[in-house]
Amino acid sequence: MGKEANGDVSMAKESKCYTVEEVKLHNKRDDNWLMINGKVYDLSRWAKKHPGGAKILGHYAGEDATVCVFL
Repeated sequence: MGKEANGDVSMAKESKCYTVEEVKLHNKRDDNWLMINGKVYDLSRWAKKHPGGAKILGHYAGEDATVCVFL
């Protein structure tokens, strides 16, 4: 797995394409994947360190958390 700058958040798998259905399977506290801007992240270990708490990430586990801004 590739590591991000903080060492705890990682891409789910490098150079792998996931379907939305596959990502939706990772929707548990200890198996928490998130889609952001077309990339899949494994937040399982990092969730407890999230500034807003692990609970907020739990709401989006297995989901697409991309924010769309229209100007």
